[in-house]
Amino acid sequence: MGKVTSFNGIEIVVRTRDEHCEPHVHAFHMGEGWELRIYFSFVTPQIVEVELYHGITPREKVVQACMNRVVDMLDKVRRLYWEAVQTVCLDNKFVAIVNGEIRPSNSKSPGALRVKAARYDVKKKSVEVTAQGLIQPIVGKCP
Repeated sequence: MGKVTSFNGIEIVVRTRDEHCEPHVHAFHMGEGWELRIYFSFVTPQIVEVELYHGITPREKVVQACMNRVVDMLDKVRRLYWEAVQTVCLDNKFVAIVNGEIRPSNSKSPGALRVKAARYDVKKKSVEVTAQGLIQPIVGKCP
């Protein structure tokens, strides 16, 4: 288990056993018995989704605090997820490089690339994408 942070009895971790796409961390409070999955992305700096994994949903203020911690520590979250799972979960999705940053896209957007494979460079905080129809990989910074 890769520990991201802890605060007020809450642990935020990347599980290192049986992890899967989409990228997410687990936030839990042992004393209160709840656990959330907080989904993030390598192509957007915002939280993608939050779902209750176990127990009773904590107060909105607590959920928001967990989301804020993940956003504040996104570089560490991405690094721990990459080290544990070795994927950025972009295969067969569309991305674009906009002003040097990798961004989500769709098939109809100008410059959209369908990802064949992607990897995260921890030191450069970037994603290298091998796209369909391209011979050379392209690199975009993570927003």
